[in-house]
Amino acid sequence: MSLTLFDKIWARHVITHFDDGNDLLFIDRHLLHEVTSPQAFSSLLEQQRGMPFPQLTVSTEDHVVSTAPERSGASFAQGQQLLEHARTNTRHFGVRHFPVDHARQGIVHVMAPEQGLVLPGMTAVCGDSHTCTLGALGCVAFGIGTSEVEHVMATQSLVQKKPANLRVVLEGALAPGVYAKDVILKLCQLLTVSGATGHAIEFAGGFVRQLPMDGRFTLCNMAIEMGARIGLIAPDGITFEYVRTALGRPAGDAALAAALAQWSALSSDAGAHFERELLLDVSDLQPQITWGTNPDQVIDIGAVIGADDSARAGVAFDYMGLQAGERLLARPVDVVFIGSCTNGRLSDLRVVAELARGRQVAPGVRAFVVPGSQQVRRAAEREGLDAILSAAGFRWGQPGCSMCASVNQEFVGAGQRCLSTSNRNFIGRQGAGARTHLVSPAVAAASALTGKVTDPRQLGPLGRVAAWAMLLLALGGNAPEATAADATPPSVGRVQLAYLDGGVARASQSHFVAWPSQLFLLEAFDYNYKLGRHALETARLQVFVGGPVPLREAPQLLGWVARLDYLKLGAPAGGAHDHLADARLGAQLTLHRIAPWNAWFKRHQAELFVQVFPLHGNEDFGRYDTFMRFSKRFTPQLVARGVVRSYHFSGLAVVTAEMDMIYELSRRQDMYVRLGKSSRDYAGLADKSALLGIGSRINF
Repeated sequence: MSLTLFDKIWARHVITHFDDGNDLLFIDRHLLHEVTSPQAFSSLLEQQRGMPFPQLTVSTEDHVVSTAPERSGASFAQGQQLLEHARTNTRHFGVRHFPVDHARQGIVHVMAPEQGLVLPGMTAVCGDSHTCTLGALGCVAFGIGTSEVEHVMATQSLVQKKPANLRVVLEGALAPGVYAKDVILKLCQLLTVSGATGHAIEFAGGFVRQLPMDGRFTLCNMAIEMGARIGLIAPDGITFEYVRTALGRPAGDAALAAALAQWSALSSDAGAHFERELLLDVSDLQPQITWGTNPDQVIDIGAVIGADDSARAGVAFDYMGLQAGERLLARPVDVVFIGSCTNGRLSDLRVVAELARGRQVAPGVRAFVVPGSQQVRRAAEREGLDAILSAAGFRWGQPGCSMCASVNQEFVGAGQRCLSTSNRNFIGRQGAGARTHLVSPAVAAASALTGKVTDPRQLGPLGRVAAWAMLLLALGGNAPEATAADATPPSVGRVQLAYLDGGVARASQSHFVAWPSQLFLLEAFDYNYKLGRHALETARLQVFVGGPVPLREAPQLLGWVARLDYLKLGAPAGGAHDHLADARLGAQLTLHRIAPWNAWFKRHQAELFVQVFPLHGNEDFGRYDTFMRFSKRFTPQLVARGVVRSYHFSGLAVVTAEMDMIYELSRRQDMYVRLGKSSRDYAGLADKSALLGIGSRINF
């Protein structure tokens, strides 16, 4: 019998079936926080009951904690009492607890997966409706009430009625400036806040398969906003690498290998029955924003609010101070909140920091950035994101739920309009009379900087392109027509271009480049040498990687390497193949140049087919083949050799990427950029004195 992923996990945890159709489920992991656990603990104490499996329960402090930089506990006296109760109760029952000053403290749905506390195939519950977030790991996770919290404490089991299956298939690739948050907001609009009630949602499809974990958490987080208590995604290589890192297990660990063998079977069978299915192509999706008082009242950021005669819409119009036919775009903003278990992870903060770099929060706007956990906070501070945000006027906070629920008394004022990256915009959610619009971190950051609802694409291209495409962009001045569909969401760096105008360097537009979260830049530069009517561009990128890098992934993460060993001005006559070897680099590359170039001139796009054959004895990966596309306004005359090099040591790696290109100059293309500190000498090049090298340092 073909089963869905949800069916498989549910069946493995059924202790017994009841005649009324309910099941008694074993619960693998019980998560607690300070707000919904005190009553359950008190009841156990009154009844003199114990906890048979305290090791399966973990507690943290997140809802009432202050997020002020200098905090020591809760924001108010009653909240501090809740924290003290949590600490006393967990000590008494032998439950692991992460208090506010612990290095692993954080929002429960953020810190639990990053500590490896929830794993694929598990059942997990918490006294919080957004426990469905954890389903991104390939587990069945859902929120429960206080009486159910007590039941799990006392029995490690729970009586539940099995939901039906709903599959949401997401295909396509997001446009620049659009994120997973926009996808889930669109799904809320399509399914409505009750459309998935009584169902477990499995998110599937090509878009989901390439989505990194942070984006998957965002999708599953808001399943409950469509009525589904459970949202989940089949675990795959992306999941397994995340879990391996969370557990701190080295690659090849025997226990991990055994677990991976079991987790690999966690997927829906071909032909498995889903009671309902929904297909959405995300390719044309725009940034989304809620206009009303429910997460399904959503529009494209530039659209007008549609007419709606329902009573629910009437309440929303009155409360939000809006009317049908109006636009939210350019409407003044009072408060911006960036954080929560929906969008408080490192990749979210990187997007915000890149937009904020060199800019200032608009006068009169209160802007808050609250990391989802201490681990996220430390990682962001290592990258300098806190400094960028603080310099821009954002308040950099300590981890906690903060303005998502505002139970810690961090409120939005009555009548004030807040753009929030959280998951609910109910009446009074962020304070009495507060008007909440749910958006992505990019929309929130852009709006904080302009003081009005802003499409982040208006602040500059946010292209999630691969590094190689971005290096080529430094000469072109436009976003690429073709970008890498498999580039991972960013820690983003900006390249500020400059051009010659009467011998004076003037600033041009900025471009953005995406970097995977595990990369640390060691060196980046791009030099240009004038050679009469031609120019030689040489670029180098060297990155420290916090783990081994399979060669098949290196080009999509780092770009590609090309090294010029000879000069050959003029276009090649035909489709000749250059087979070049370099023993010093220990690699061989075959470059198939697309020819004749005249055809390329007409379509303004070139393709390079690159084959890399590593020869190093310390490299344990095979050949990698990839197509590389780019679109330019200049005429390339020669693209010579390329090598992707990866040196491994102590479980880490340094990967170097270089490329050289000769192209013909024209008036419109007299644009040069230099990235880095020092110059590079090329012996034998004509007119070396004409090195222009103007522009500013790449900022990361």
